[in-house]
Amino acid sequence: VWINLGVCLTQNETATVNGEELTKKGCYARAVTFGEKSVPGWINLGNSLGAGELIKVGDIEVAKKNCFAKACELDPRNPKPWNNLGVELKSNETIQVGSETKGKKDCYVRAVECNPELFNAWCNLGMEMRPDGAVKVNDENITKKDCFIKALERNGTFFTAWNNLGVLLEGEITAKVNGKPYTKKQCFAKALEGNANSAIGWNNLGAELEDDETVAVGDREYTAIDCYAKAAEVDDEYSAAWSNLGAALSETVNSAKVGDKQFDKRACYIKALECDDQNDHAWNNLGNSVSPEEKVVVSGQDFTQVDCYVKALEVDDTSALTWDNLSIAMNDKDVVSVNGEEFTKEQCIEKGKDADDE
Repeated sequence: VWINLGVCLTQNETATVNGEELTKKGCYARAVTFGEKSVPGWINLGNSLGAGELIKVGDIEVAKKNCFAKACELDPRNPKPWNNLGVELKSNETIQVGSETKGKKDCYVRAVECNPELFNAWCNLGMEMRPDGAVKVNDENITKKDCFIKALERNGTFFTAWNNLGVLLEGEITAKVNGKPYTKKQCFAKALEGNANSAIGWNNLGAELEDDETVAVGDREYTAIDCYAKAAEVDDEYSAAWSNLGAALSETVNSAKVGDKQFDKRACYIKALECDDQNDHAWNNLGNSVSPEEKVVVSGQDFTQVDCYVKALEVDDTSALTWDNLSIAMNDKDVVSVNGEEFTKEQCIEKGKDADDE
């Protein structure tokens, strides 16, 4: 009855029982207090708690992970609490389930052993594994790539699995899903067919396309510029997408429409830096777009060409290209300060050579 009452309530709704107001999670807490072996009660209680939230059950306080661990202990063949428990654990964290100690990856393995059709558990397991790693699932050796393939064989529109499979593949190496081979960019395109509102997905796809190359997503062809523009449109605070969009623009296509505005290269780099002033690629590329006599305004502050290269190096001082750009932009007698250390033009040239050698 307590579980049924909890199910009936919304997250912010309460019910009055014998003069006491109870929330959804309060009902589930009562359910497991009176019926400690109620697996649905523990699962529902875990699902109703927020991240880091504690609730008292009897004399002890429990968090989400404790609820799922208890459900796993009571019903070790139930895949859902195992998957939920894996989600709640940190990568190096362990928890006691009955007499066994389980880590995040262990939980996902148990979930797919209990139900091999649980596609999200396969994907979660893949994301937890090293690229060269393997685990035993029902006596079968499973790689990271296998996990994403298994997830997609059970749900062919699962964005996260397609995107992760694409990230894993290199060059023209393919992965077969239901007997059909897919390249890296084809995986990213399939991911977007499942979720066209992913800025990361559009950015990933754009990074795989050559200048004049197109790829089909749904019933339309997209260039790299189109992909980066879509990424920036979906999330206009996504610095990498703005920076990549700027880099993709050329003399042939010198601006792109994002929302209802046109952006040229420089405007893209400025937008990227307004989103994240630690984007060293955007600083370097912005410097390339500025003439030695010009100043450009970023977040209300003026920057010269030299300033842009210095800002890039203050984020990453191992870039040979940026050191070279800085040395070219400097006059012979100029001295610049990078992270508190002063450099002459000649010293910048040497730093570029050293970075190249490394």
